[in-house]
Amino acid sequence: MADSLRLRRNDQNEYLVQIRVAGCSVDALIDTGMTSPDCLIAVGLDSENFTEAATSLRGFRRTEMDGVGYEATRLVVVGLGRVSIEGLDGSEIDTYVAEVGDNLLGVCYFQRLAGFEVVWDLDTGQMTITKKPQ
Repeated sequence: MADSLRLRRNDQNEYLVQIRVAGCSVDALIDTGMTSPDCLIAVGLDSENFTEAATSLRGFRRTEMDGVGYEATRLVVVGLGRVSIEGLDGSEIDTYVAEVGDNLLGVCYFQRLAGFEVVWDLDTGQMTITKKPQ
């Protein structure tokens, strides 16, 4: 495990990261547009990965989300689980995971990641997630 992780944008200017959701390893797109009003939902999964992770999720419910590939608000299924970034020590948080049709790591994940800082270097196309010194 490491105290920092450096990500490079791909040729579509996207930042991809491997995350662990309720014990399942998933490649996810960092999506700064994925958020929910109460900021409880930090991860969106496609149907296949949601079904796989669902055995370890709890507290299932339906909730409204905006902008998940749709213009209008829609109901999505969510479950509470542990989420972390693979290889980044101390990045595990409890959050709701939604079934949204894509594998996304949203804004609310980073808002709940206490003790870390995220720096985007747009000139070099790098994003660094670093644990702050104690």
